[in-house]
This record gives sequence, structure tokens and C-alpha cells, in this order.
Amino acid sequence: MSTAEPKTWLAARALAHVLAGDQNSRLFREIRDRTGKTYGLRHRFDFFAPAGVFVVFGLIDANCARETIQLIEQSISRFLADGPTDDEHNNARRDMMTTYRQLLSDNVSSSNEIVALQLFGWPTDAINDVDDMIARLDLRAPEYRAAMLKGQPLTVIAGNAN
Repeated sequence: MSTAEPKTWLAARALAHVLAGDQNSRLFREIRDRTGKTYGLRHRFDFFAPAGVFVVFGLIDANCARETIQLIEQSISRFLADGPTDDEHNNARRDMMTTYRQLLSDNVSSSNEIVALQLFGWPTDAINDVDDMIARLDLRAPEYRAAMLKGQPLTVIAGNAN
């Protein structure tokens, strides 16, 4: 996923939120709510590299860590194959628009975000058009999921796992 491509970057950021952004996210619902095997999963999407780095992390019961990681990997695979539901799609776009409006209302945060987007190589018109770009994104488009995660995910276990 290239940080220099505004639509792809925004879509990947929104899809990361759909997958593991909050208590309404796919992984939270599928792993936490349905199985109770984690205290919640979150994500971090680091964009300050030529390609963004997407990380899912959370607290997992050590007694069932391997099983839980397998469930997480299966959920991510289904997500990449099928994409977000209509509700997930609509909620992610709404949440992204809200986030950007709040961000741009704070001078320091706004300055930091604009500088970051300029460092990514975004043209000024794209920076000015973020709100409209988000509104037009179709997160169900397979090319955005393909850009979000290429190759086999790396799984790292920190701590004791049975």
C-alpha cells in the first residue's frame, strides 16, 4: 500500500478500522464477543514508511493463544476475501469523516496531519479534498483490500502461549 496514493491510503486506513478499530470492529465482534478468547483487539497502522505497516494486537488468554490466533487469521482471511459488510462500510466512512473533521478543527493536530500527508507525496488538491474523497470511497472494492495486506501475515507471540 503506497502512502502516496490518497484514495488507497484512506481506504486502507478505513479498512483497518473496520477490522480492528473499536468495539464495533470485525475482530472485536468475532473474537471477543463470540468466543470470549480475548479482552479486545486493536490495530495500529504506521504510515511513515514507503508502505504502511498494519498490526493487530490484544490481550489473549495464554491457555488458548494458538487457537485464538488461528481464529484471528481466519477472520482476517475472510475479511480480505469478502470485504466489509454494508454496515461496516458505511460506519467506517462516517467514522473517518468524523475523525478528519475533528482533526482539522485542532490547529496542532491539523498541522501534523497536513505535514504527514505532504511527506507522503500527496498533492495539495488531494489534501484539500480528503472529506469528499472519503465520502466517495467504496471500501468494498477488492483492490483496496489487496493493497492493505500483501503476502502472508507475520504472527508474533509475546509472553507465554500454550
